[in-house]
Amino acid sequence: INNFLSILLMRVLFWHRINGANAKGEAPIYCRITIDGQRTEFSTHIFVTIGNFIADQQKIMGNALYNIKLNAIRHKIEVLQVDLENKNIPLTAQLLKDYYLGNKKIEITLVELLKEYLEHRYKLFGINEISYPTYMRDEYFANNLKLFLKQNRSLKMNVKEMTPKIAMNFYYWIQSEKKAGKSYSAKIMHTLKALINYAVMQGSIPFNSLLSMPRFKKGDNKIIEYLEPDQVEKLYKHKFDTPLLQKVADMMLLQCYTGFAYSDLK
Repeated sequence: INNFLSILLMRVLFWHRINGANAKGEAPIYCRITIDGQRTEFSTHIFVTIGNFIADQQKIMGNALYNIKLNAIRHKIEVLQVDLENKNIPLTAQLLKDYYLGNKKIEITLVELLKEYLEHRYKLFGINEISYPTYMRDEYFANNLKLFLKQNRSLKMNVKEMTPKIAMNFYYWIQSEKKAGKSYSAKIMHTLKALINYAVMQGSIPFNSLLSMPRFKKGDNKIIEYLEPDQVEKLYKHKFDTPLLQKVADMMLLQCYTGFAYSDLK
């Protein structure tokens, strides 16, 4: 209800600035934002022949593309308003204009970034860019990072506040609290850097503060013991006497068939 009431107090209006006409007889369409009686304006950079803008309908005659652009501007401003209000940022018409034009950026927390990043990774899985086990590792990483932030009372930490020192603390934490090995911890740090790179790509921050960190050693290579196909088949056909042993066997087979890492499956 509060958002609905505040939207009523904010108005987006387009108008034709006739005195700004060019030599072709085209004048720019301006956008006016009004909040609580205060207003500000900016050019949409859409030039229309004088007489072709219908003010009471907020439409341009004979140009569907320009009308779509005007609707997109209005929609983006309204979405920005809701986002800013959800973050408890006091709004003025000028401030909303600055956010729309990119003069100000909406700050995003690490937890919010994690949610966006997982959605992005799931889309990549959907188009076969990454495997499902890879996506599940990303989800496991996200859950651990949120737990780390919660234990350090930093759930509201802004992305730009992430520093190499905090990243190193997370590296130590994942090994001490989660008993992760060197190889897995190194992968975790690689994913953390990828997360911050994603924030840069989205325009949330100007650069990745973790790029200066050294590469982490993955530890000694372990000798991998594996089952032959006939052994997997034998395990599949065998029926164990107790439900617990049968469950262990089923989990083992699931790893064999899907490639799930044990930590993800657990």
